[in-house]
Amino acid sequence: MVLDLTILKAEFLSSDWTIAEPALDKLVSIGGDEVFEFLVSFLSGTDVLMRNRASIALHDSEDSRAVEPLMQAITKKENENYRGTMVFALDTLNCSHLLVEMFDLLFYGNAEVKMGAISILDGQIFEFDSDDLHTIKAKWDDVQQHPEVCPEYIKNKEDIQHTVDGFIAYLEV
Repeated sequence: MVLDLTILKAEFLSSDWTIAEPALDKLVSIGGDEVFEFLVSFLSGTDVLMRNRASIALHDSEDSRAVEPLMQAITKKENENYRGTMVFALDTLNCSHLLVEMFDLLFYGNAEVKMGAISILDGQIFEFDSDDLHTIKAKWDDVQQHPEVCPEYIKNKEDIQHTVDGFIAYLEV
């Protein structure tokens, strides 16, 4: 098995996607701590291709231990224009404790990040309290006052408002 993992890791690193993709799938199916640590190690690197490849594998693995390292990578300033695949990876992971953070991605992320955040917000059940909802409302109010902080604000305003309203409604209960 150790030899198999060594070979699969080397194939995962291949610049040839026809070699890397089956290795990614096999690594995901094997799983375990060693594979998890191998994949997570790419999240802090500067190679966007490898980070995206690892993010896809983490998405497919559905191992929620990846939430924290993904969020750390997503929030790094130097990854600002390369977050979409990492946000996509969160879609299959338990983000129930990250409601405010998901709204930050929705408000301040590019189109791909917004799409991922909406998918997560629509598809998962979140733990939150009234303070979280007040924070989201205050941030949304600020975005509306300063739309320049929200990429593609005009195009996405209605969808964002709908998503915000779906959660803010809990304040009225």
